Amino acid sequence: MPFPSEEAKQSLKNLLGRPDVKLDPETGEPLEEAAVNEYECEDIVGNAALFSMVGAGLGEGETYRIALAARRLGEDAQHGLATLRFFGKFFGRAADYYVFEATPREAPAATGEPSEKDGTPVEQASEVRPSQIKVARQLKRFLTGRLDSEVSAYPVFPGREAEYLRAQIARIAATTVVCPAGAFQASEEGALERVEGFQAPPASDLASSESWAHRSAHLKKQGRTVVWRKEVEEGAEEVPPTPEEAEEGPPALSSLDKDASLEGGPAWGTLRSSTNPAVKHQVAGVRSNLWPGACAVARGSVFANLYVGWGVKHAPFVPLPPPVPAEEYPQELVESVELPPKPQPPPVEEAEAAEGEDADA
Repeated sequence: MPFPSEEAKQSLKNLLGRPDVKLDPETGEPLEEAAVNEYECEDIVGNAALFSMVGAGLGEGETYRIALAARRLGEDAQHGLATLRFFGKFFGRAADYYVFEATPREAPAATGEPSEKDGTPVEQASEVRPSQIKVARQLKRFLTGRLDSEVSAYPVFPGREAEYLRAQIARIAATTVVCPAGAFQASEEGALERVEGFQAPPASDLASSESWAHRSAHLKKQGRTVVWRKEVEEGAEEVPPTPEEAEEGPPALSSLDKDASLEGGPAWGTLRSSTNPAVKHQVAGVRSNLWPGACAVARGSVFANLYVGWGVKHAPFVPLPPPVPAEEYPQELVESVELPPKPQPPPVEEAEAAEGEDADA
């Protein structure tokens, strides 16, 4: 096992050690601590125990460090988060990414002293564009672990690895963030609301894709969750929609058994802590065969989602062919019979002036 780097040691020290006390430079007295931000967060350690019962998730030590990092991130008033959830871990060739899904109360302030001076800082992911998602679907590559690195691939990705990682997160979340069937219901406005008093079915029923439903909106071919159509001007002829504009997609909270099957098997597999019916407090769930590393578990009223993987889809890679070369000249060469225009003689005044200058010389 390689020794941890100095950066990793300092980051671990910041998590496990006592926070530095800030002193007033004039009086030398400790300054008043800033107010702690109030937020809602899932039970990361408790959910990790459920994942470990089905053979998934991360180790106890790493999970504890993730929980401490989530606490520091949530309590930081500079970020001002309302909700926080650990999305998962992305492996990289040089470093790994730990992704947290958060909902801010308001737009975070751009000024102020950073909350973490040493160690690996927390970076807020940028907004993803539909064009980036469409190009990311045509790529199959590993992450480097450096957000500012270039995405060397064809077709050319419009952005750096930070935007590519955000596009992969959107794709994975749209496909693998699930919940037990009946845990949510759609309101009249289309928003999902948690059903109060929900209790998941027994583990024998949860170990089936029919007992689970998609929680996130479907990501369409346009790279959007809602199809965008160009407005037709008044008086103009109505153009028939393209295949991308005509896509409807599955309804909200659709069952997992309706997902398209993969070559050689279904899109989802099952997880279960024990097949012995005499064992109490069993945990069951599902795992994605399309995105290896994505899984979900449930027991009672508690359910959780997690992704731990390379951010690569389990699908055959078909390289995109290069574009058709542009024609440099017409195929048939025709000899021109037109002569170049005959130069006009200079005006008389200019000719006399030129002769006078030659005589003076």
